[in-house]
Amino acid sequence: FHGGRSDTMDLTLMLQAKKIIEDIKPRWHCIENVQGACAHFMPHLGKHTSKIGPYYLWGNLSTENIEPPGDYYKCQTGSKTKFRQHRNAKIPLWLSQGIKDQLFSQRRLSEWA
Repeated sequence: FHGGRSDTMDLTLMLQAKKIIEDIKPRWHCIENVQGACAHFMPHLGKHTSKIGPYYLWGNLSTENIEPPGDYYKCQTGSKTKFRQHRNAKIPLWLSQGIKDQLFSQRRLSEWA
């Protein structure tokens, strides 16, 4: 979004990420964004593959073991500040760490044979 106006959604980064994924064909990949982007991402990426708190993820990475910290939702209430969008645009450490941990723990069936 630009200034919270959905009519000016810039999909450049998502489209470039999709192109890189298609060209390189990594074993695992994950794209993150918020609910407001879902309708814009869906024509290009399909429906999100998982939702963790307010974060929506697209990709082939298992996220079943990633959960927000216990006090996460309590910390989010009453946050109507001028820079709320900027603060919320940052991917929180717990989510980044969870995705990294999942990436390093993913296995294919062929690796067990």
